[in-house]
Amino acid sequence: MTAIIDENGIKIQYPENWRRHDLPTNIKPFEISIESPSGTIWNLHVMSPTSDPEFLVQQMLEEFRKNYEDVEVNGTNELVENTELMGFDLNFFYLDLLIEVRIRHFSTLEHSFVLMIQAESRDFDREQLVLQAITISLFRNLSHR
Repeated sequence: MTAIIDENGIKIQYPENWRRHDLPTNIKPFEISIESPSGTIWNLHVMSPTSDPEFLVQQMLEEFRKNYEDVEVNGTNELVENTELMGFDLNFFYLDLLIEVRIRHFSTLEHSFVLMIQAESRDFDREQLVLQAITISLFRNLSHR
């Protein structure tokens, strides 16, 4: 079964066994964050269309570099539902675990977005199809691209 978040024009489907972190969504910017039982995080920052998502991405990169040693950062582009997402793939070790982070940004007529997905590498591999399905559900439900 799937659970649905449907707030402020943003609609996302996700597995019902994932936990939603309730964050205020009545003002912009706002966040939607869900977490798998294994700790994989799917997080969406929703901002006004005039906001600069690249600024938030740079802040996120700085935070990762400040908090973790030897963060490997690679720029990347990705096409999801005919929308180009630009961003970065990050890899770093935390304790003995390899952590992967994907940060992407994109804009529509109504919103600017920054999507961050974070997981231990084995969980990332195992949950990749679910993460893709969650992201695709977002794009299929956006009213204006």
